[in-house]
Amino acid sequence: MKPQGPGYLEFGSINGEPVLLDLDTNNLSHWHLAQLFLETHASGSSFCCWHQHSPVEMDVWTFWSRLAERGIAFTPGKSTTGVFPLLFLRNKGSAGFGTFIAIGKDPKEAEALKEAADEALREEQVLQSAECVSLSTTRGRIWVQSVPLNSARSTTAFEIMTSVIPLVRPNLDAVILPGGHPGTQEMWNFCQRVLGLADWQVIFTTGNSACLDDDVEEAVLTKIRGIVTTSEQQYTLVPYCVTDSFISWSEKLAEHKVAVFGEELEWVKKYGHKGILHRHIQTPDKPSVIEEIDPTIRVPKGYVCSTVDDLVEAHRLLGGGKVVVKPVFGAAGEGILFLTEEAELRMYSFPMGDVCLEEFLDLDCAPDGLVLSPAMHYNEGVLIGKGLVDQIMTGTSYAGWRKSVATKVFEKTANRYMQSLIQGTQPKGPGGVDFLSVKGMPVLSDINTGRFNGAHTPKLFCAKYAPDCAFYCWRATPAESFHVYTFWNRLQEKGLAFIPGKTKEGVFPLLFLRGTSALNIAVADTNERAEELHRLADALVVKKEKDALAAPNYGSVARPSLFKKADIMKKSDTRIWAASSPAESRRRNERFRASGRPACLLRPGRDVIILQDNHEGLREYYEFCKELLQLQDNQVIWTSGSSQCLDSDIDDCVLEQIRAVYSARPDETFAVVPVTVSEKLLGWANKLQGNNIKVFGENPEWITKYGDAKVLFRAVWAKDTPAAIESWMPDCKVVKGLRCRTADDLVAAYEILGGPAGGDALIIPVQSRDGQNTRLVGSVEELRLYGFNFGEIVLQEAPKLDRGEDGLPIRLLLTFLKGEIFGQGCSDAVSLGFR
Repeated sequence: MKPQGPGYLEFGSINGEPVLLDLDTNNLSHWHLAQLFLETHASGSSFCCWHQHSPVEMDVWTFWSRLAERGIAFTPGKSTTGVFPLLFLRNKGSAGFGTFIAIGKDPKEAEALKEAADEALREEQVLQSAECVSLSTTRGRIWVQSVPLNSARSTTAFEIMTSVIPLVRPNLDAVILPGGHPGTQEMWNFCQRVLGLADWQVIFTTGNSACLDDDVEEAVLTKIRGIVTTSEQQYTLVPYCVTDSFISWSEKLAEHKVAVFGEELEWVKKYGHKGILHRHIQTPDKPSVIEEIDPTIRVPKGYVCSTVDDLVEAHRLLGGGKVVVKPVFGAAGEGILFLTEEAELRMYSFPMGDVCLEEFLDLDCAPDGLVLSPAMHYNEGVLIGKGLVDQIMTGTSYAGWRKSVATKVFEKTANRYMQSLIQGTQPKGPGGVDFLSVKGMPVLSDINTGRFNGAHTPKLFCAKYAPDCAFYCWRATPAESFHVYTFWNRLQEKGLAFIPGKTKEGVFPLLFLRGTSALNIAVADTNERAEELHRLADALVVKKEKDALAAPNYGSVARPSLFKKADIMKKSDTRIWAASSPAESRRRNERFRASGRPACLLRPGRDVIILQDNHEGLREYYEFCKELLQLQDNQVIWTSGSSQCLDSDIDDCVLEQIRAVYSARPDETFAVVPVTVSEKLLGWANKLQGNNIKVFGENPEWITKYGDAKVLFRAVWAKDTPAAIESWMPDCKVVKGLRCRTADDLVAAYEILGGPAGGDALIIPVQSRDGQNTRLVGSVEELRLYGFNFGEIVLQEAPKLDRGEDGLPIRLLLTFLKGEIFGQGCSDAVSLGFR
């Protein structure tokens, strides 16, 4: 390949032989940055580098002071051993994120330092109280669906915030929505026109924060006060769930007698999590909450665990083997891992707090082959909808809902479980539970209490506009260019549109975010007709996969000299870090993680970093690095932070500051250092003028030729055409896999790889970094539901790796820069699940 930029190879050991699992090019990974830090400040030392979520509201200085108190803080230029935060981002109202490095004289000391640093991160959350009232139909509702999860999942957050728009009743309710998000604005405009909503019924925030609650500033409060004080109607705030952040602003409306629909925080602490299903492993003789409510309710065998030792003991008591790790406060399948070995459990870092360790169940399937996973939902203890609905599952996430095919015995038993739970907990707000079917009987597998669930919107929509109808609700991923009005017009042309108050059956888009996700509902007299409408309407949607497969367009050709001789290792090169992540549009927090990582690599008085000025945690971390590394004021350039992507945020003002840096030092050579060379990077880098400014990385022609999975894997549509790696290294063993673009491709590839007899397979997006968005699937039915949200994928066998003496799978990373091995050679890569 003759690369000029960064990349790495990942190998796994299978039957004692190295097998190439991944080749990631045009990517300056966090492994590169960690080793660059090590080479700069402690060359030759042993190290251990890891990611971990930090407690809610903990800042980097608190963590650093705890390290110092323990005598394990690594101060660059002064210390020889210790721990340093390579990244530390505090998040308002949710867990933060950090990357840490422990540096020791030998591997044993580095591991001991890691364990000591983990202890320094522990901190409990203090809950407050809130007034909660009924979601009365006679009161006006102000919907504010702020998601208190880690805002890295920005697409999920926007889906939840936007999905309640169809529930706004004309001339009665209002909704608070994030500003600056085109998809949300389009969805509001559509519903306003179709449902007859008024302008005053929406309040847009500034959109500056990933958390909607943190975006409710005085201007928003003023508009809310205007609504509630100029109407004779009484109003209720309807949050996704009651949190400290929500309380901090909602309490300011108490004088206007604005009530809240939801649980008190003490209730949430006791009942609003999966921990009520099991006994805690530290108190095995104390019954679980579910046992106290109704000991006859069947749940998976398992224990609540708070520490690694808890996990190991629980694994032993469950008999070893394959187990499921479920974060107690997880939602929509987030954070679920399937693990087998004790050594894997010992590496778990509790990124989302306590977990349930459960047995791995042998699940029943519906007649069409999908896992049978019925669910029930309630408001104020009253079941909504038509009892059980089956979740349409892909992996551990749902893709929609349909009428349950569970037996009457299952339904009656599940209903009894639900009634016992409601009577025992006395909920005042929204919630739901999920069941799994084992040998025809329900097993209560998930608790989603104290918050709205995904099925609330379709069920409440039906209750309002089609109370006697059956429904089928499904997800889709529309193309970026496919507008909600285009879809609606097609539905109307085919006579398939459901117009609330006018038609008796049809399809309505409950959510439609172009290029991201859609949630459609079909309503009809019968379930069969609803499913038929689903098939007809889904065929009208232009899916994202058709747009996502186009080759990257790098716009104008880069200046020939732009990439020439750029380096980040030569002492003569001064670095201008512009670390924009390709995952930013899907994972909002990734934009801050990517851009903030190089801050700890700045050399005093020399290098410059470009950062977004709209994340307090990022600014805090830079100020921390500035003081620790003794940086100067002029070593950072702040952008406005108005874009989802750092590259898009580099406007003429930022370019002028960059030009001022390298123009003022004409005798120095500057290298612009991105995470990856992309079209957006070239859009602004091409505007830089001067013989002493280059870009470190691959040129567009090289990326087009070598920059994706076609180097390693054949395409299923051209399976006889060898991949490039086969000609370069014919003796190199590569994990089995095939590139796919459609659901039919997936099915064909699955059969080529061995089908059901071959066991589980992995769906890995071609553009995936570090295992992101990887899914484990085990049936053709799951493959047919895959939506290609992230473009072309590789369907890969799930490799059975050899394990070391510690029980962990043997995986090795080999990083390179400019075609040379970088750092200390091979490093052990420790992963949980796919990451």
